[in-house]
Amino acid sequence: MFRLFKLSIMTVATLMMLYTLSGAESIFEVQYTSAPGSGNDCYPSPKNGATVTLEGVVTGIMQGSYPYFFIQHPDSTTWNGVYIYDADVNPQLGDSVRVTGPVSEYYGLTELSNLTSFQIIASNRALPDTLLIYTSYLDSCSFSGEKYEGVLVRVEGATILPTDPGFGQHWILDSSGDSCKIDDELYKFGDDEPLFEVGMTYDIVGIVMFNYSEYKINPRFAADAVLSQGAAPMVRYSYPLDRTHLLIVFNMDLDQNSAEDGGNYSISDGVTITSAVLDTDDHTIVTLTTGNQTDGFQYTLTVADIESEGGIPMTQPDISTFRGGFTPLALIQQPISSENDTSRLAGEYVTVKAVATSDTVDFISSYYFVQDNSFSYYNGVKIYNSDYSDPHRGDTLIITGKVQEYFNETEIADLFQYEVAGSGAQITPTSVSPSDITQNSPRAEWYEGVLISVDEPLTVIVLPDLNGNWKVRSAENDTINVYHYGSEYTPELGDVILLTGVVTYNYSEYKVGPREGDITTTGIGYDPDQIPNEFTVAQNYPNPFNAVTSIFYGIPTKSEVNLSIYNLLGEKVGSFPQGIMKPGGHIIRLDYSNFSSGIYFYKLTAGEYSQVKKMALLK
Repeated sequence: MFRLFKLSIMTVATLMMLYTLSGAESIFEVQYTSAPGSGNDCYPSPKNGATVTLEGVVTGIMQGSYPYFFIQHPDSTTWNGVYIYDADVNPQLGDSVRVTGPVSEYYGLTELSNLTSFQIIASNRALPDTLLIYTSYLDSCSFSGEKYEGVLVRVEGATILPTDPGFGQHWILDSSGDSCKIDDELYKFGDDEPLFEVGMTYDIVGIVMFNYSEYKINPRFAADAVLSQGAAPMVRYSYPLDRTHLLIVFNMDLDQNSAEDGGNYSISDGVTITSAVLDTDDHTIVTLTTGNQTDGFQYTLTVADIESEGGIPMTQPDISTFRGGFTPLALIQQPISSENDTSRLAGEYVTVKAVATSDTVDFISSYYFVQDNSFSYYNGVKIYNSDYSDPHRGDTLIITGKVQEYFNETEIADLFQYEVAGSGAQITPTSVSPSDITQNSPRAEWYEGVLISVDEPLTVIVLPDLNGNWKVRSAENDTINVYHYGSEYTPELGDVILLTGVVTYNYSEYKVGPREGDITTTGIGYDPDQIPNEFTVAQNYPNPFNAVTSIFYGIPTKSEVNLSIYNLLGEKVGSFPQGIMKPGGHIIRLDYSNFSSGIYFYKLTAGEYSQVKKMALLK
């Protein structure tokens, strides 16, 4: 699992190296981030506030007296354009420049402003090729849109919609089915402006900017908008069906001969392609049979020379990425940093193979949880499901969807694929201590989406509010939030329970969501603030146990306490003096990892009182 994390980090590092020019820092380093930010920020630059030196080709200039401009790395790739705000310099389109200045965020738009150095290295350089995108890529703040901020792009076959948003903007819609806006920011103070007519279809070039909380395409001059002569095929998205098959969805029906020519497709890192098959019912779908894909590794897919059913060819290779095979849940849940628990893969589409630990009966009808064995924690996730059949606990599911953060809880949503690959699988709840999942525990995020079982009885201390939130407390005063989902149990103050459930994060709190049948009352356990009327020793929990178990006891007066362990022959095999203990409930945790399996007896003595109970160690 750690090898997968290392590969991902190496991929980013390699890209940074490739983008660096002549000793300057790379635009990629300034722009790339998977952290959404908060407030007015939208994926703020990791270099925000730092002074950097960048090199690039001028791709767009605002017309008029106060030009600002954009620079871009010569390679036509994402995350490699940036906005320069400085009215004291006057570059020309195609100039290769070196600029130095502080990085800042202007209402979500990354920029360099108030340059301290500006140099023209060369003139009349070729501009980077435009990146062909869909209008659906650009919406409100999103990972899919952020990668194009500052980049020269084009859309093909985009129709001007009748709805007028005002302020020199137009809504446009292409074959993706989702619209975006074009804006007049770059030409509104000049006279070289494109003319748009409602209902007409255009091929439009422009630079993506983020303002007023959404991404927009900004044409630079009249030549950036031409009447469309017919759109060419392009890849909408792709995802693995399993470790040796990749499904590709195009924006239009395809010519069968070019679509089934395996030489028109390539996958990075040596993954071979043995066949390409056009779907017989839906001619927008091609399935590739490939060599083995490494689970969770990010591959690059290149598609070229495909023709539409009407004979219109692709005008340039279409380059995109996908996560190979079945992405481990631990890779999805791994946070960006200890200070930011956003998923490293937020905004990406992934295919996972995991076992349903709950179903929509346990929780509300729109979501459930799955878990795999990719790691000892970080191995569960919520599936937001509104369009597919309900799973059952123990179903092995193959799911493709988008990784997103919903109020800081990681989930997979917008499902493309849902397949029940098996049933009856067993997921053993992960045993945790109460301190692992308290609100302020640094370990609570490890268990988000994971089915857990608390390793000791807990006492109900707060009854459910109108939203179903209640609280329990351990003998060591650790408080756990509980959300009343599908459990049929009705809490009563003072109840002592054994708690199993899925850890969730909502309304800014970590909570355990018990499923139907996950809560049992024991009548055994102690609130540390309450003094029992008599000496009592509880049965150890769990019992039988594997290596670790807990023993609870209560004493009415201050007493010297000792715990002794005996084998079946009556031989003392362990002694655990507790010293002089105050009145109240207490817990003793025993680690039997060095003991062999068998039946043992424990004797707890407090002053003149003593009690013996039997326990079973099973390894």
